[in-house]
Amino acid sequence: MTTRKPLASASTLPAAGSPSELILGIDPGSRRMGWGIVRRVGSKLSCVDFGVLAPGDARPVPERLGALLGALETLVAAQRPDALAIEAAFVRENARTALVLGQARGLALAVASRAGLPVFEYEPALVKRTIVGTGRAEKAQMQAMVKVLLGLDAEPPEDAADALAVAVMHAHASALPLGGHGGHGMGADAAAAGVSTARARYLALVSDSRKARKGTGSSRDGAAWAKVLQRSTPTPQDPSHKETDP
Repeated sequence: MTTRKPLASASTLPAAGSPSELILGIDPGSRRMGWGIVRRVGSKLSCVDFGVLAPGDARPVPERLGALLGALETLVAAQRPDALAIEAAFVRENARTALVLGQARGLALAVASRAGLPVFEYEPALVKRTIVGTGRAEKAQMQAMVKVLLGLDAEPPEDAADALAVAVMHAHASALPLGGHGGHGMGADAAAAGVSTARARYLALVSDSRKARKGTGSSRDGAAWAKVLQRSTPTPQDPSHKETDP
């Protein structure tokens, strides 16, 4: 398991809802399960910790799931989150990949249930659209925007970035006085708008900084963020998970 602890205040939320919440985000997988913990206090978000549970590629599926079960139970007991946010299942072309991923998701849901945690599911495409601005966002784009939104000093690993992203998604949704969770209600729509506002605010700061340094000309920062936020080329299936790496 790899971890980092960049404690930094980040995104601003609507001043509504419960005053504080500790959210565990999960990016399910049997080979690599990303996790990230986001704390919401009033209108502020901060990253508490994140990492990747990697039980070993060479081990058979039952052993990998058993190792993940123990590691996730230990994590939940140590961090004592208030809720678990996880990507909802989606249809895959590869049946075996879908089956193993479903087993990993079920494991995370079972751990949450045994710990008495409420579970909130969000569609992967909605999480991507919320964080980056497109439902076809690539891994690198997610890493870059999670770093910005949570004020991290470095980009988190791919799987941890996805886990932090779904935690941020839920943090915005849970701060709203009205609307639902689960990626389908008004709460999810408003949450997406809230993250989009934070993203736009950051890009405005980049633009102002660029103008201050070089007038109205282009800069490496501007070019880099244009690349990060550009729409990915549509593909037949969602690229958020590799078919060969459930």
